[in-house]
Amino acid sequence: MLLMWVLLFFWLLGQVVQGTRRTKCLLTRSFELQEEYYRPGDLLVGGILPHGKTTIEHASFNKPPWNSKLYRHVAKNYQHILAVVFAIQEINKDPALLPNITLGFRIFEDTYFARMTYQEGLSFLSTGGLMIPNYRCSRQQKLLSVIGSLYSRISMQMASLLGLFKIPQLGYGSFSPDLKERMVFPSFYWIDPSEVTQYLGIIRLLLHFHWNWVGIVAPDDDSGENFIQALIPKFDQNNICVEFIQRTLSEISSYYISAYNDISLGIAVKEGKAKVVIVSGDSNAIWNLMLPLSVYIEKTNTFLDKVWIVTSQWEFAAMGYFFFWSAIEVFHGALSFRGHTADVPGFQSFLQTLDPRHPQGDVFLKEWWQLVFKCLFRKPRDLPYGLKNCTGKEDIESLPPSLFEMTMTGTSYNVYNAIYLMAHALHAVSPFGSRRALMRNGKRLLDTQPWQILASLRSIQFNNTAGEEVFFSENDERSAGYDILNLAFFPNQTSAQVKVGRMDPREPPGKDFTIHADAVVWVTQVQEYMKQILCKLATSVLKGSCRSLVYRVDCVQARDTNLGRTVEENQLEIPCKFGASCLHMMNSGPSESFSQKLPSSRCVESCLPGYSRKVIEEKPPCCYECQPCPEGTISNHTDAERCVPCSEDQYPNQSKDYCLPKNISFLSYQETLGIVLASLALFLSVITAVILATVIKYRDTPIVKANNRELTYVLLISLLLSFLSSFLFIGRPTRVTCLLRQIAFTVSFSVAISSILAKTILVVVAFMATKPGNRASELLGRQGANSIALVCPLLQVITCVIWLGTSPPFPNLDFHSSVKEIIVECNEGSDILFYTVLGYMGFLALVSFVVAFLARKLPDSFNEAKFITFSMLVFCSVWVSFLPTYLSTQGKAMVAVEVFSILASGAGLLSCIFLPKCYIIFMRPDLNSRDHLLRNKKNRNLDF
Repeated sequence: MLLMWVLLFFWLLGQVVQGTRRTKCLLTRSFELQEEYYRPGDLLVGGILPHGKTTIEHASFNKPPWNSKLYRHVAKNYQHILAVVFAIQEINKDPALLPNITLGFRIFEDTYFARMTYQEGLSFLSTGGLMIPNYRCSRQQKLLSVIGSLYSRISMQMASLLGLFKIPQLGYGSFSPDLKERMVFPSFYWIDPSEVTQYLGIIRLLLHFHWNWVGIVAPDDDSGENFIQALIPKFDQNNICVEFIQRTLSEISSYYISAYNDISLGIAVKEGKAKVVIVSGDSNAIWNLMLPLSVYIEKTNTFLDKVWIVTSQWEFAAMGYFFFWSAIEVFHGALSFRGHTADVPGFQSFLQTLDPRHPQGDVFLKEWWQLVFKCLFRKPRDLPYGLKNCTGKEDIESLPPSLFEMTMTGTSYNVYNAIYLMAHALHAVSPFGSRRALMRNGKRLLDTQPWQILASLRSIQFNNTAGEEVFFSENDERSAGYDILNLAFFPNQTSAQVKVGRMDPREPPGKDFTIHADAVVWVTQVQEYMKQILCKLATSVLKGSCRSLVYRVDCVQARDTNLGRTVEENQLEIPCKFGASCLHMMNSGPSESFSQKLPSSRCVESCLPGYSRKVIEEKPPCCYECQPCPEGTISNHTDAERCVPCSEDQYPNQSKDYCLPKNISFLSYQETLGIVLASLALFLSVITAVILATVIKYRDTPIVKANNRELTYVLLISLLLSFLSSFLFIGRPTRVTCLLRQIAFTVSFSVAISSILAKTILVVVAFMATKPGNRASELLGRQGANSIALVCPLLQVITCVIWLGTSPPFPNLDFHSSVKEIIVECNEGSDILFYTVLGYMGFLALVSFVVAFLARKLPDSFNEAKFITFSMLVFCSVWVSFLPTYLSTQGKAMVAVEVFSILASGAGLLSCIFLPKCYIIFMRPDLNSRDHLLRNKKNRNLDF
């Protein structure tokens, strides 16, 4: 029985083993991590940072995809790793920031493969060489945060894993809007400046140079689509039109090598009218643009005179393909946005301490050193032909900026600030108050959980070692600006990049965007001037005289005058060490025939000031017509959307491009017309006063006593006052002069005309009194005439009082009657009352004229009726012609017409009535005697 059970056991065991063999898992490859740059510490900072570039080969199912790749190192990316190391070293040396705590780091290379990304992420969350997330066999391996990746796709893969454990992740480089979804990626923060700031910078750059007709090239993925969707609405708001949109591959792949030979992209860019092309994408996407363009240039032998505006996700030195310089030269003269950087103290000294012979755990240093110095750490007998042996003492400062910079790049500066953000966040969540307590209990920081740091990141704000403020904005993006660089590439495979502007949203309006246009080297400028320099030097620089640089020149032939031989194309060598010195040489003295010219990228030429845009139907809004500004409006800048009117106190100049101040206009004593009228008024006033004095002196003579000498006095005084009232019309109108001038003029003339009417009635009464039984003399005697002279002006005075009480005149500024002048005038208040007092004065004049005309032939020794008739005829003629003239003029001309009418009508009354009397008094005194008066009276009685 026992034997049976033993046999049964072995049989079942065999079946299990056989079944196991049949169901064996085919995935036998274990997790394999690449080399890491590791430095131990109490808390670790993880990093997945780029050190090179991956090219995907032809897809094959014969081997795993991670083996189907070509890897090329990018020398400049190594600075991202060094920025992490340098920042952590500084933090560890700072006794106040994290006392008694040592930060360490684990840095993996970003290989751009999802499998490797997940493996590295799981490695961060595990310890002891086990791939078990959230398992720690020791307190010394606690993860604080992770920096990376440079690529948005890798960042999203990392964030989906790290977000499960609330591990803070600080990403940079290319950006996807999906990473802003807090519900999906709760632990991801963006350390680069906001993309919105970059979009605004692009728009401000286009508007500054008046470019409104552009092309766009973006990767054919979600990031490219998001870029286009975010930028197009902002273009529409600023009247910028997009001529074409081209898409490029988002990854470098030898599988699509046929696309590189497709010149359709180059044709679209070249044939486009837009001279400005905006390019978005990381170095992979832009490389997929560069190579087809270089193929197009080589096949067609043409030159792409385009101005490229490149976003911050790409740095030209990050291409890694400095041996494919002909492709990079396409972007010569480009304007590139880059995250703002500053001079970090101690960083250059740190770089100079790098020693590949003692890397201190840096697995990237030796390989990078061999790359940039083109040498190998091998024995001399093992060196390939053409390569030298690395000594480790090569000078890093001798490296050209295209390979490596001694100052932090914008990306490295963001990484540097990210490390400090995490350290300050850790410091902020510490429960300690004083520095002494912090030093004593610093180890308790090890109990801080990552989610606590995550919560405090949003409120962190500090000044870094460069003196700049660092903090996150409301959108969990670091609030910072962008530098604008001008790129230049030279045929000797050197380059120069110069900061020419900045976009910083933290600055006040007007200072947030700056650009130094004079410092920009445009693509046409460098190409043309380089040809001039090379052709000029061709006569003195021969092949073989300088082995360091060989320029490829478009000069087909250049004659060497010394040796009498021809230097063929591509045989010129220019002794210039680096591109920066070449740039200095070009800027030092261009020829007279060459001048820097701003490229134009517009559908139509700009509308000059004085014109406005008129959108044409069925055409883009940038393809408009220019129409002159209407009268009274201006446009003081190019491409004005509409013309705007000048303010009331200004008027457009002849070109209608700016406003001129209007002149203040009124009848003044300083101008000729005012002087003439004032002189005439003064002269007539003096004449009137002289006549009045004469009449008073000869008041007892018959000619004065005839027709009531009291009325004569009143008439002369009223005429004197009317002449003096003219002065109220000259000079700048005030409230007092406006109230007095029309009242004084109308009342004085009403008194004068009433006196004339009374005098005329006295003539009639005197004649009628000679007839027997006529009672007219009793009814209309001297008292009746005086009553007429009193009552008629009284009615005018009552009307004027009503006028002043209801709607008095006041000074007014008329901005609209004259285009170039502000007319200072008296507004009459009530036009009805104004014309009422004028009409009443005209009525009195008409009655006086009719009565005088009827009495002109009555017999009397000194009958004034004839002279009154002529004077009233002059008076009425003046004021009848006054009305149409007054209504058809404006400003000081209107005032001058009224003053002239006052003087002319008053002078007519004065001359027609009193000059004959003065003639008799002074020239014929014999007629002004009682005997002559009796003889005339006797003769009239005999005739009668």
